[in-house]
Amino acid sequence: MQILIADDDDLLRELLRELLRSFGHECIAVGDGEAAWQHLVAHGADVVVSDWQMPGLTGVELCERVRAHPEIAYPYFILLTARGNRPDVLTALRAGVDDHLAKPADLDELEARLIVAERVRGLHLEILETRRALEAANARLDDAAHRDALTGLGNRLRLAEDLPSIHGRFVRQGHRYNIALLDIDHFKAYNDTYGHQGGDALLAELGRVIASELRRGDLAYRYGGEEFLLVLANGTIEGAGMGAERLRRCVAQVTAGSHLPGAATLSAGVAEAMPGESIEQVIGRADGALYRAKDAGRDQVVIDRSVAEEQPVR
Repeated sequence: MQILIADDDDLLRELLRELLRSFGHECIAVGDGEAAWQHLVAHGADVVVSDWQMPGLTGVELCERVRAHPEIAYPYFILLTARGNRPDVLTALRAGVDDHLAKPADLDELEARLIVAERVRGLHLEILETRRALEAANARLDDAAHRDALTGLGNRLRLAEDLPSIHGRFVRQGHRYNIALLDIDHFKAYNDTYGHQGGDALLAELGRVIASELRRGDLAYRYGGEEFLLVLANGTIEGAGMGAERLRRCVAQVTAGSHLPGAATLSAGVAEAMPGESIEQVIGRADGALYRAKDAGRDQVVIDRSVAEEQPVR
């Protein structure tokens, strides 16, 4: 084990270090509590053998700091002390000390404590590894629950969680945002012609293209079926329209390749969040602009300007 010795008695500190090395342990010895604290923050330790009374931090104060620090893996803490009365022992235990030995330390007792320390330390490491594995598994499950499996974009659950906070920042701090709704033109005919596998391949390709074309701060979701919703943040409605148009052209170009059974196009409607509106109203205006794009002949982007006449973006 890696053992940190903290004691301001030079002779005792060196004797302990040589003794613990003879037991087969790796030892670092420091002369005060502050030096011990700095070592633990930087390197950690399996076991701390500390004097109670030291310059700077006492042994009990050192233990309290260690137990309160979330990044220091649990070290078994043995306190060396001339204090043997019950109140002092209870004070040390409440601070997080695992065991105590009266000075001068009996060598057999010290070795026995270290045997216990090794077992306890092993259990703590197993618990730590199990917790990390569970956290990683939970993170994967959470990501899977919030991601559309086919396109790799956020799903409706993620959208329902993200939109209120996005709209809340707009209301409270004026962080503007635009909504773009994109729909694959003639998707039913595409499915009928190339089968559901062909349709799935197209949706997956669109998910990849949309994700690659997003700019920093923008978000994309599969809104349902062949429809996608983009949150284009901190930009003008004109910029959002140009972004949707860039994506429309990119999709038309990419899907014309031989890796898909057939080419496809997008239509899109874009709306800017306006003061006093709800999220649903912004999405509704983007949806209305999308329908107008479809009615105008598809394969185009229409901006809802609220007070100005909608115009295709080209």
